[in-house]
Parts: sequence; C-alpha cells; structure tokens
Amino acid sequence: MLKQILSEFLKFNGVTTAALVSRDGFVIDMTGNASLDSDAIGALGSSSINLFEKGGAVMECGKIRQMMLEYQNGAIILTPISKEEFLMILTDTTNNLSHTASLIANTRQRVAAAM
Repeated sequence: MLKQILSEFLKFNGVTTAALVSRDGFVIDMTGNASLDSDAIGALGSSSINLFEKGGAVMECGKIRQMMLEYQNGAIILTPISKEEFLMILTDTTNNLSHTASLIANTRQRVAAAM
C-alpha cells in the first residue's frame, strides 16, 4: 500500500523520486529514480529537516509543515508525516512547485495511514 501511494507522487509534474524516511535517515521505502543513493537521500533529508526544525524552534516559528529546497534543476520537498518519519520528494523542474507542494501536503494523511 505504501509503495503504491509513493508511486502516485511520480504522476505529479516533474516528480522523479518519492521516499518515506525516518528522522535518523533510514529510507523506509522509496520509488522513482533507482540510480539515486538511498543512503545519501536519507542522510540529506534527515539532517535538513532536523536542522531547520531546530532553527524554527529557536526563532519560535512553530513546527515545520513543509520545506522546499529549490535548485537550478529541480527541488527537494520535505513534509513531516509523523514525529518519526517524513516524506521526501525530488523533482527535476522548478515549474509549478507550489502546486506540487500543495498536492503533497494534501496526500500526507494517506501516507500516514499506510504506515
């Protein structure tokens, strides 16, 4: 069920990879670009979300709802699913990122239910 939901993200414009990652960097499940190093994805996602969560706490911004790292050739979108897991979406485009981010946020409850 989880793999099926992650695969649905690949239908969104520009999404190349969808992964469910634990806060300690373990990739629970991943679909999409098979040439990517899952250990690197887990480490990058975990360190990023933990760093920015701590920064948000220091600045009294509240909890992260979603974060996006935009690059020249794509983006990384991180969305917490629970206290222990987050969704990591990789894109190969920066077009319509706000729409993609919105679709991801609206799907997070289904991911949580499938865990």
